Amino acid sequence: MDAAMVAVSRPVSATGRAWSATAWLCLSVCILAQIGYPLVSGGTRDTLVIVVVLSGALTMAADLCRRRGVGRTVAICVGVMATGLAFEVVGTATGVPFGSYHYAMGRLGPAVASVPLLICVAWFTGALAVWRVSAVLPLARPTRVVLAMVALVGWDLYLDPQMVADRLWVWDAPGAPTLPGIDDIPLTNYVGWLAMGAVVFTALTFADPGHCDPSEVGAPGGWFVWTWLGSALAHLVFLPGLTWSAPWGFVVMGVLGVPAAVTAVRHRSTPRQRYPS
Repeated sequence: MDAAMVAVSRPVSATGRAWSATAWLCLSVCILAQIGYPLVSGGTRDTLVIVVVLSGALTMAADLCRRRGVGRTVAICVGVMATGLAFEVVGTATGVPFGSYHYAMGRLGPAVASVPLLICVAWFTGALAVWRVSAVLPLARPTRVVLAMVALVGWDLYLDPQMVADRLWVWDAPGAPTLPGIDDIPLTNYVGWLAMGAVVFTALTFADPGHCDPSEVGAPGGWFVWTWLGSALAHLVFLPGLTWSAPWGFVVMGVLGVPAAVTAVRHRSTPRQRYPS
């Protein structure tokens, strides 16, 4: 058995509880901003996008501080964001690995090499949430990495159509193969997300290893469930023109979400087992 899966019990400190409360508070801000998103337009909508991304990242950072401490959190945050920036700079300059695209400047805050830094923050948010939810499944590390990669693509199946519809970024790939119903985004984009996920999640097997029971997932689990289910509802009902992204995102993100939910249900009916965070 993987050493990271050996059961262990340890108390939660007052500091840990404070970090947990902070994570849930930040998640609440993130959810409220997302609820407001379909109700506004123009610059106000762009502002809410920024709030959603920053509050989501703070959610993941607070949860990491709870589990790993401030120093490890800073290292992971910088590492994931730097990796995201590198992928994005190369991607916008060369079209590899995502395909040819460019960002709208001046709408998402400061940019480096025509890549808004907020995009790197978003990579951190999604990757850490997916990775934390995958911790509830007692899988070997390579299997966990693959499952997290697929779930990350599932998140993008919501994210990309929504942001492209708002022209926050634009794909320059006329005639490229696409998924049925999602005509503006080339299949190469999802290949790029898989590649980014492979790099980040492989690194996280060393920087943030370990498994946990579902009751210990915390606010990242709340972010995952809200994004998985809430985005499907929003795309079906509240965001015109995004109907097809709802089933795509729901099914692909569910590759991780369904087994994690099954594990959570089983956990409630069996003796509690704790894993190292």
